[in-house]
Amino acid sequence: MIEFAALLIFCLMILNVVFLLAGVYSETKHYNRAANFFAFLLVANFALSVGVTVLSIIFILGYYLSGL
Repeated sequence: MIEFAALLIFCLMILNVVFLLAGVYSETKHYNRAANFFAFLLVANFALSVGVTVLSIIFILGYYLSGL
């Protein structure tokens, strides 16, 4: 379970980099609507990755503190 959460966080962080690069490229080409869309995806994906990270930390702490 912990390995799955780590893999999910890693994939979400890679998506953050992809969305960031796509947004920067769109901004340099003056594609304003595309740049705004990629900025929205970047923020939404970052919020999702932070949420998954926090839930994973809570799960790991609960697992180790319960003594299983």
